[in-house]
Amino acid sequence: MIVNVPVQYYQSVIAIETAVTGVLLFQIRFFDPDADAPGKSATDPRVRVLMLIVLTATLFGSLEAIREGGGLEVAVLVTVGLAVSILPALDIPFENWTSSSSKESATEFEKQQQLVS
Repeated sequence: MIVNVPVQYYQSVIAIETAVTGVLLFQIRFFDPDADAPGKSATDPRVRVLMLIVLTATLFGSLEAIREGGGLEVAVLVTVGLAVSILPALDIPFENWTSSSSKESATEFEKQQQLVS
C-alpha cells in the first residue's frame, strides 16, 4: 500500500525543528561565553552530539522526502526524530542533564524526605 504524504507535512517538520533547535541552543547555554571554560559546561558533550545527529537526520530526512516524495516509512521516521528532538526541550527524560537542575532536584528531594520523616 503506497501512501502519499503531502509536502506540507515535511515543511511543517522543518519549521518545528528550527524552533526546537533554537530552544535547545539556549537551553544548553550554547551562547554563554563562560560555558566553554573547562569544567563549566552545563551539558554533557555526548548529549550535544546525540541531539546534533537527531536534529540533522530529521532535517535532511524531511528535505529528501520533499525532493523524492517520501512515503509512509519516511514520514514515520521523521515523526520519531521530531518527537525525540522535542523531549529535551520539554525537559522530560533529561531532568538531570544540566548541573543546576540536578542540584535543585536533589535539594527538593531532600526537603521532601525531611517532611516525610
